[in-house]
Amino acid sequence: EDVVETDNAKDNRINQILGIVESNEDFEMSETFNNKDFAREFEEMLDSLNIIPTQSVKDIQSKCLSDQRFWNVESSSERKKLINKFLDAKFIEEQNKLRDHYKEIFIDSFKKDVKYYTRYETYIKTFNKDDEKRYSEVPVDMRKEFFNEYVNKLRQLHDMEEKEDLIKQRSIIEKEMENDVKINTQFMKIVPIYEKKFSNMTKLDFLEAFSNVIKRREIEHEGDIEKEKNANYKHDRKAREIFKELLEQMK
Repeated sequence: EDVVETDNAKDNRINQILGIVESNEDFEMSETFNNKDFAREFEEMLDSLNIIPTQSVKDIQSKCLSDQRFWNVESSSERKKLINKFLDAKFIEEQNKLRDHYKEIFIDSFKKDVKYYTRYETYIKTFNKDDEKRYSEVPVDMRKEFFNEYVNKLRQLHDMEEKEDLIKQRSIIEKEMENDVKINTQFMKIVPIYEKKFSNMTKLDFLEAFSNVIKRREIEHEGDIEKEKNANYKHDRKAREIFKELLEQMK
């Protein structure tokens, strides 16, 4: 005798297919599911559906029933996991897009006026009613965040330029000291000259340049001593040879 399937039984079977009601069999299959190709194809299918983060899992699954990639992932619980994972990623993506949109709008308000040393509290006081209206869609808590990010970038750029300028200044000082510093030059006697000429530099900057020059002078001096030592050795050897020749002649 044929068994007639009740409406409830049909609904339950459809719900199990869609993953709305999980069976023990679904759970066991979920535990063993490890086909990365099917999972990747499933995500590609979802990506082609123009899904929005607020859609329900049931609504999404109903749109996939005619796609073989949906059925390749046999476990209903695994399908739900993949859909929820996709929805989470989609939500984060949408949030980031919205945040970037707010950021672009708000940063445009202070590009010309804000410097690397400007404080948010100082800047926000300059806002008038028109400004508030213009940037009303930007959440208040995000405004300070965007402002600080922008100022931090300006500060980093300023520090980098300052460091590059410092390196150039030190190089100029060192080149000038090459002409002034001798092996016996005393730092405290020569530094006042450079302090007047390079007023934005510190004694530490001058000392570093001075030390570099003195090291080279010491190396040069040691080289001169070594050359002199070798020359003396050659001279003494020549003298000994001449003396030896004279002795031979006197025999």
